[in-house]
Amino acid sequence: MAEQEGVIKYRLDFEHGSAPDEDLAELIVCRAILHGLDMIGQHPDRYGGYGYGNLSRRAEGGAFLISASQTGGLAELGPEHFTRVCEVDIEGNRVRARGPLPPSSEALTHAMIYRLDRAISCVLHVHEPRLWQHGLARGL
Repeated sequence: MAEQEGVIKYRLDFEHGSAPDEDLAELIVCRAILHGLDMIGQHPDRYGGYGYGNLSRRAEGGAFLISASQTGGLAELGPEHFTRVCEVDIEGNRVRARGPLPPSSEALTHAMIYRLDRAISCVLHVHEPRLWQHGLARGL
């Protein structure tokens, strides 16, 4: 069976609710810049037409706020496009989240990065082919 891009591959316990009440202004501005650079986006000729790239920031109590699933193609995001990941069981492949939309399919990856170091305050997951080409050209 072939892998499919852009789909949630973890068990999601999702509670539909309002947008996170934390200030998301910096995250929204950062996302707009990355979208403008085509590091977050959606194109029919890339990744089977699915949206790509996402971002998050750490919140209190072990939670984090993450862009919702398949929002890459939207030119602008507002608070209603973010979801709170409340709890993650990496070993059990489970995410518990609350918000207006399901979290990004990369929520487990973001959780693992936050688990690595308390000093990490945000995760920017971008897709930039020129970075890969540059690295490959240098044998990285």
